[in-house]
Amino acid sequence: MRGVLALFVLGFCILFKTNAQKVQYSTPIKVSDKTLYSKVLGANSEVVFSAKLPYGVAGYNAILEVYSKELKIIKSIDLFNNRDESYLISSITPQGILVFYSVFYKDKNNYEIKVKSLNNNLVSERKDTTLFVLDKNLLDYSLIDISSDKKTNSIQIVFPSSKSTNSYDFKSLILNNQLSTISSSLFKINFDGKLTLHSISNMSSSFIAVFKDEVRQKQRTSEDIWSVVYSGKNENLFINKFQSDSLDFSNVKLVKNQSISKFYVGGLYNFKKSESFAGYFLWSLDTFKTPNLIFHEFTYDLIDELAGKNIDAKGIYNLKLNDLVTTFKDEVYFVCQEYLVTREVFSDYAFSTFQSSNVRNFFYYNNIIVVKMKDKKQEWHKILRKDQISVNDNGLYSSYKLGVFLDKLILVYNNLSKNDWTFSYFIIDSKGQAENKIILTSNEYISRNITIDGAQTGLNEMIFPTYLRNKSQSLFKVTF
Repeated sequence: MRGVLALFVLGFCILFKTNAQKVQYSTPIKVSDKTLYSKVLGANSEVVFSAKLPYGVAGYNAILEVYSKELKIIKSIDLFNNRDESYLISSITPQGILVFYSVFYKDKNNYEIKVKSLNNNLVSERKDTTLFVLDKNLLDYSLIDISSDKKTNSIQIVFPSSKSTNSYDFKSLILNNQLSTISSSLFKINFDGKLTLHSISNMSSSFIAVFKDEVRQKQRTSEDIWSVVYSGKNENLFINKFQSDSLDFSNVKLVKNQSISKFYVGGLYNFKKSESFAGYFLWSLDTFKTPNLIFHEFTYDLIDELAGKNIDAKGIYNLKLNDLVTTFKDEVYFVCQEYLVTREVFSDYAFSTFQSSNVRNFFYYNNIIVVKMKDKKQEWHKILRKDQISVNDNGLYSSYKLGVFLDKLILVYNNLSKNDWTFSYFIIDSKGQAENKIILTSNEYISRNITIDGAQTGLNEMIFPTYLRNKSQSLFKVTF
């Protein structure tokens, strides 16, 4: 009866307040295709964009949806009808949305990377544009990066143009909002392993980081980092290599400060042959100036507070850098999370005289560490306590979603530590003062929100996909 009542109420796109927060559901939609998952892409000043995307990279359709700010669905369209077309990424503009995708042509044995330009009503603004062509042996999604700059409405695309035995030639394009090329640049990276690429840019300059991944024992990843910086006129191209004989680097993130045109690379480091993280690093770079590299070791106080009696003074195990953010005051926040996956194999003789083996995968998303840096120094750290343990679900309802507000950070998560779930959040201010609050109590929590696929869609709001018990999907908005 409770589930029926919930659906009846949700059908009218309800709006109510709970625990001092305003929340709102969109009208539920029945899920028919189990190969797709829901993801909130973001919003502009007029509408909210959401998508149902394939779990795999290729071979399935993707559905694009647009909602009003009140979460009333406006329109839904199929993005692809061709199995050779695959979604890559999207970028929201003031006028609508750009959808980037790849198309494989069997007769040519190559891929074309294209973009759809759709307005707020999901009507095509122009014919799909081909941005570049890749030979089949060059298509590696980890080496194609597309990033946008909201301040200048520019887009940067970086992709491999050729490959030899031990090197890649890359090309970078910066486009305006009409998809016309503003600038382009070529650079070469010598390598002897697998590469991963990320980039950030604005209209006048660009920062590209190329990581070399080496999988060592126990799956710890070591990353050599090349930084490529160039001006919008293809001048002053700098290539720096960041590596160490005694340290391994991993969990590398890129971020830029829009107000002062500064780029940051941040991540975790450990001493070679050690399986615990010793600290974090920040590589700051004012455009076309010498990089400034800072290392901060995890203090004994932080490790003691996190681990207690299980303390290892050498570092922290099972840690992942989830977010690296910067504010207009040039404050930098590292947000890390304890993360671990374990596997249990057991035998089952039920209903049979023959032994069968079964596997349980346990996913642990536990405590969060927030570190604030200002003027190259650590101002404070804060440990936010949570325990999220799940079995055989790939941590679907675990982890958190970060919202960056004017004077605070908000981390929204599902509280799985009790028999009755609650939808909760941590709020932490610029001085490191933190509170834990509940958005939905267990009695109010009539659906299941997917925090990792949500998005911050305004100065004080976040939207999440949510699953109802009758296998319907909806959107859930929280206004703080």
